[in-house]
Amino acid sequence: MKSHGKVMTYVKGFDDEIGGGIPPGHITLIRGSTGTMKSSLAYYILYNNALEGRKGLYITLEQDAESLADQMRSLGMPINAIRKLIPILDLSRGREKLQELHRKMRSLKEKALWSPIPENGFLGICQNKVEELIEEHNSDMLVVDSLEALELVADFRERRKDLYDFFEWLRFLDVTVFIVSESSLDLLTFMRSEETFDEAFLADAIFELKMETVNGIDVQRRIRCVKMRSVEHKTDYFTLVHENKWFEIAKAIR
Repeated sequence: MKSHGKVMTYVKGFDDEIGGGIPPGHITLIRGSTGTMKSSLAYYILYNNALEGRKGLYITLEQDAESLADQMRSLGMPINAIRKLIPILDLSRGREKLQELHRKMRSLKEKALWSPIPENGFLGICQNKVEELIEEHNSDMLVVDSLEALELVADFRERRKDLYDFFEWLRFLDVTVFIVSESSLDLLTFMRSEETFDEAFLADAIFELKMETVNGIDVQRRIRCVKMRSVEHKTDYFTLVHENKWFEIAKAIR
């Protein structure tokens, strides 16, 4: 592991509730329904760590890079300021990107050190590219946005096996990973659902985000740390607020 200190989220107040941050090398699932700012939170973590000199890589499979840049700029995170510290691998065009990556990979002198997926497959080519970028930029953080988009373009046939192989490859990279994942399920259903059990089991940590109706009128964004291996942490829900380019938590109002 390139960096030994805990990886902070820089969400004001939240790091104190999760034992001071995320252990390096952990794979964290950032899971929630539409509109909960999952991607924004993932980029926010990379962005603020980059300001402290910690390098990362952001893989986007849904938004194109220009749209992502506009969104983050509106939240007070100008991408140009840290572009060299956080390169963006834009795979939002899915399989259209395959041939382009194929041509680039021909120039590599060596194959990937380890890849359970056939190298002529979309995922295998993406893995090679990610390994190349991590080595080139000496990155120690990675965001995959999103898991559902990856499964779609990579055409997972045996979901449990393919997910297991993918998580094993992520661990091989020896970086701290954040995986954005869509969910409209409540926590109890999420943990019991066979469809979503695999990534919940494989992940070292889970941040759950949701929208909560308060007093029948107001809607608040909530966050909780469902699990974090090897760390004593709170599992309470907190209100998550974004203001003046910062995320922060407050005690949830019932």
